[in-house]
Amino acid sequence: MAAQGIPEPILSWTVQLADETGRAEPGAEPWRAVGQHEVWVGRYPVALPTLRVQEMHSNRCAEFGKPGYYMHRVPAGTPYRISHLFGFWHIADADLTWLQFERSGLTLYVALAGGSTGLAGDHAVAWYCAQCGAEISRQAFPRAGRSGRFLTHGSQPALDAFNASADQRRCPACGWEHPPAYPFSPLETAEAAIPPW
Repeated sequence: MAAQGIPEPILSWTVQLADETGRAEPGAEPWRAVGQHEVWVGRYPVALPTLRVQEMHSNRCAEFGKPGYYMHRVPAGTPYRISHLFGFWHIADADLTWLQFERSGLTLYVALAGGSTGLAGDHAVAWYCAQCGAEISRQAFPRAGRSGRFLTHGSQPALDAFNASADQRRCPACGWEHPPAYPFSPLETAEAAIPPW
């Protein structure tokens, strides 16, 4: 069996955030592979809710974000979600870097996932109680591949199972019922103003 080549690191690359005159229309790009990374770009009108990185640490949710330019790294193995972008907690064996840029009338977001060689592509989806922070549900997906494809397609079976009944969404520690979860939904979720559970 021939050995598969490991993509070389890309030391310089560009991501199109706006056209050559600096204008950008609202919308989102699909995830695309760039060497050892995957990149997602979203251009959101400033009137929509801000997308914020949330991480779960010791049964407590920490939210990161601020107006203007912002960058945040989510270390591999950390449960995280992006409010108004997907309604579940993602755990991956690769880092995620989140960037935010404000321009006139738009907020530009960039998610950069991956960057390491030799990873198995392990992912998990989880939900936590908003009252006590206990884990309600978790489903592991070993060797599921890159983060972008998993977020947009691979996580759907876990969402379907979680949303199937109120019992699946009930906290085993305090009884709080988690609302139904939503999939990775650029712009549609933000436009619907779904609360950031």
